[in-house]
Formats: sequence, C-alpha cells, structure tokens
Amino acid sequence: MTTDCDIETLPRRGSDGSYVLDTSRYVTRMYAVDGGEKYVRRGGDAGSDVAERQLRLHVGSLPVAYRTEEGGSLLYILKDALSSFSNESEQLEAMVPPCILGNGEGGVQLMIDFEDRQKATKILSISADGLRMSVRTTLDSHKAKDEVFEFFGRVLNKQFRDFALLRGVHGFSSRVLEVRGMGPEACYKKVYEAVKKGVVLKDKKVEQQAVAIV
Repeated sequence: MTTDCDIETLPRRGSDGSYVLDTSRYVTRMYAVDGGEKYVRRGGDAGSDVAERQLRLHVGSLPVAYRTEEGGSLLYILKDALSSFSNESEQLEAMVPPCILGNGEGGVQLMIDFEDRQKATKILSISADGLRMSVRTTLDSHKAKDEVFEFFGRVLNKQFRDFALLRGVHGFSSRVLEVRGMGPEACYKKVYEAVKKGVVLKDKKVEQQAVAIV
C-alpha cells in the first residue's frame, strides 16, 4: 500500500495493536488482495465475548490489514505487517517499492502509468506508487505492447513469452506488467539499474539518457 500519511503516527487499536488509518482523510492506494473473512473473539460488555467480523487483505498469503465494515473508511493495519517506504532516492536501492509485487506464482507484477505518442520508449520516473513510462505509439495498440516487451526484455533479459500486459486499476493509462520466472528483488535491481543509467529504446536502439528517480 501507499499513503500520504506517516503510519508510525497513526493511533493504535487497543485490542490488537493495529494502526488505524482513516482512508477518508488520507490518500491511500492498496495493492493487496481479498483475504476473505475472519471472525475474531473480542471482549464485549459485562465481560461477555463477541465475534468481530474482519474483512482481511493479504499480500500473497500474508495478512496485512483488515476492515470491519464493507466499504468502511477505517483500515486496520496489522502490527509489524508492513515496512515504511520513502520516495527519497537514497532509499530506493535498499527496498523493493510497493509497485513491484510478487504474484505468488514465481513471477512479479509491475504497476506502470504510461504516456503514449512520445519520442522514445523509456522509464520517466520510479516511486513507491508506480513506474511512469513513455511509449512511441498509441497505448492501446499492439505496437505499444511490443515496445514495452522489447524494452523490458532488454532490461530484464527476458523473452516476449515471459510477459503479459494487463489493464491497470487507475484509469486508461494504467497497466500491470507481469513478468514470469523472476522475483521482486531481482526484478527491481535490474529496473533500478536501468533507471539510473537512463536506458532508452529509440529506433530499435538502446541508448542512455538521464532519468529521474523521485
């Protein structure tokens, strides 16, 4: 997940120590998946026990957060489930950002926002929230997909058959790139090096250019 608040400053829930994040007050994006329902016994009035319904959110098989109401604004982040991540460039190399996730099947997913009909195919920036990338053709064309596959094929040393490009969740320009046979750490290391070197795909040639890490 990414959010514009400092998780360490959030109030804690007395029953389990979870951080209480009000998503109506802070911009929050979740990259977790539905973990199903779980009922937890809680102490009620006059010493009686009540069953609390929790709508769990998982990363892989690991529970990281829950809500107690469908569509509720309060998100309870489980104690020690997440690590803080700053967009500061000196920390990028040390930690895989939330926009690069393992898919639980021996592969990885990259969250990418695109700018199409640009002069070159390249990564414009990388942050906790996602990669921003330009392509030379219209994003919904087969040529754009081939550009993306060729670019990441060179960066990650992969073949076209190792990739899939899926619709993202943040609008028309949002896509999810699936990479088979690679974990998040190895993928991020190669992507980070490509960003630092400013790798650019232009006229079927790979060049180097300055690229921002924000």
